Parts: sequence; structure tokens; C-alpha cells
Amino acid sequence: MNANKPKETKKWLRFGLVILAGMVIGVLVGVGIAMVTKGESWDPAAFMTRIAPATVYVILGLFAVMTVAVAVYGLPKMKKLEQEVKNVDPEDYDRQDQLDYELDKVTEWSGHVQPVSFILLAIVIFSFLRCEEGTVVPFLIADGLCMVCLAISFVIQKKAIDLVKALNPEKKGSLLDANFSKQWSDSCDEAEKIAIGKAAYQAYNVASKMCVRLWVVTVLMMFLLGTDALAPVCICILWIVMRIVFIRECKNPKN
Repeated sequence: MNANKPKETKKWLRFGLVILAGMVIGVLVGVGIAMVTKGESWDPAAFMTRIAPATVYVILGLFAVMTVAVAVYGLPKMKKLEQEVKNVDPEDYDRQDQLDYELDKVTEWSGHVQPVSFILLAIVIFSFLRCEEGTVVPFLIADGLCMVCLAISFVIQKKAIDLVKALNPEKKGSLLDANFSKQWSDSCDEAEKIAIGKAAYQAYNVASKMCVRLWVVTVLMMFLLGTDALAPVCICILWIVMRIVFIRECKNPKN
């Protein structure tokens, strides 16, 4: 049953993303049909202005749900893990490995909260700038919830990393340090470094493919929604930086 739990979680996550995408597409299509029905010509600026107020309130709701979920689930979970780490038997290596796995899961999902929060924040700012009036308060509340959500996820990540260091004294580095990633990777053993290298290569391949797809999407948005060229240019800059860093690190004799 425990082996099937990750699969079930992925299914629910995929289902939620499909529902969310369907809601967004439904709103866009509905507003577009309403404009055509009223005899209005396609105007990207007018279209964005029309959906902007509703978007601000939707993002506000998403931030509220995400903040409550992170606080209600994450903080008690960390408190429980902290107590278990303190009471674990130093000779019980199986339990220590299990705690390591649970802490890795916590750092994984809490780390996902941060990019999702920045995506939602960018959307709510974009929408607010196109609202005519009446959205200042929900916009400020959404910004506040974003900061709270980021702060909670950061605290959870820091506590999880401190607990991993308690279980593995050879691990070095603090999340508050600017060189944390380097210090942490330097303290890993050879097997962990090989795993990190394989993961980095896979992430580079996936990110390169995503850059191409996102470039296509942002160029299409220039025609449909009247956006400027900044988004596709930034994506290409990111793509170039990734390639330069990847090639340079592959040719580095120290690696």
C-alpha cells in the first residue's frame, strides 16, 4: 500500500493540474465568446483588461489555500520529525534511512512552493496593472500571503536541512549561507556526487526542451494577447546561460 502511495499522489496532482488548466482555458474561451457575441473585435488589451479583476481574486484564493496547506501540514510535520530525530537510536540505521527519506520529501515539496509562489505573484502583478479600479486591497492581500507562504516554506526547508545534518554529521553548510549549495555538495560522498551529476544532466536536458516549448508559447502570446518580446528573449537568455555553464563544467578538469 505504501508503494502505491506515490503513484496515487502523482495521479491526484495530475488531475488537479488538468482541472486548473481546464478552468483557465474555460475562462479565456468564455470571455472571448462573449466579446464576439457582442460584436466586439478581437483586442488583446481589452481582453486582458476584462479578465484581470477576476484573475486577481483567483490568485488571491490560490495563495490562501496554498498558505494554509503549507502551514497546517508542513509545520506539524516538521515538529514531529524533529522529535523523532532527537529520539532515534544511533544504532538503528534503518530508521535513520527512513527519516532521511521523509526529510528529503519535505525539502522537495517545500522547495516547489517557492517557484509556484513566484509564478502566481507575477500573474497577479500583471493582472493588477491592467485593472481599472477596485483591486488594490485583494492585490495587497495576495502579496502578503505570498510573502507568508515563502517564509513558511523557507523555515520548513531550513529545519529539514538542520535535521538531515543532525542525522549525518558529515554534512556541511547552512541554508542562510550564500555558498550553501557548494558546501553541501562538497560534503557529499562519491555515490551522492554521481547521483547529483546524473540528476543535473537530466535536469539540463529537460530544461533545454522546455525552453524551446516556452519560446513557442510566448511567441504565440505575442500574436494572441499582445505581449512584448521580453518573455521569449529572457527564455533564450536562460537557455544560453545553461548551455555555457553546462559545457564549461563538463570541460572543467576538476570535475
